[in-house]
Amino acid sequence: MRNRCEENGIAVYEGYGTADCGCLAFEDKQGAGLKLTSSAIVQICDPLTGREVDSGEGEIVVTLFDRSYPLIRFGTGDLSAWVEGHEGKRIKGVLGRVSDGVKVKGMFVREKQLAQVLEQVGYPHFQAIVTKDREQDILEISVETNQPLSATLVTKVQDIIRVTPVLKKVTPGSLNRKEKRLLDQRR
Repeated sequence: MRNRCEENGIAVYEGYGTADCGCLAFEDKQGAGLKLTSSAIVQICDPLTGREVDSGEGEIVVTLFDRSYPLIRFGTGDLSAWVEGHEGKRIKGVLGRVSDGVKVKGMFVREKQLAQVLEQVGYPHFQAIVTKDREQDILEISVETNQPLSATLVTKVQDIIRVTPVLKKVTPGSLNRKEKRLLDQRR
């Protein structure tokens, strides 16, 4: 997408932020990676111990000194690393996730959320696959059933995960029970 925009004379800059913390880093074309904001303390920490790391990947941990919404050592769940030679000033961007959440259309979807709503309405066997078509994320959920899918099922799932899925009915027993029930196949 970046190449397509730049080929059409549109300047593209990447940014990184979270709903809780706001903008934390941005591309300034002055160096590699993303420059950190001065309004927060950003650390990269080992996800298991919580200790700060000087090199290699770790979880982005943020401290905000905001009187109305203070956060101390908030783990974002995003993985990153320092740009070598710019530790504490520049991050490489988002390199992955600590948790099992998959980002779809800007929202994190978790297998537990899908299981909660689908099992509640009688569909314990499902598999959700995230793909991309023309730069758009697609979440397709295959549900094992012999019955027609409920007309309100899309709405029930969307109310929980905040993303509109594409639902597909499949024959009972056709899904591999050993595979994860939420797969990200965008790459």
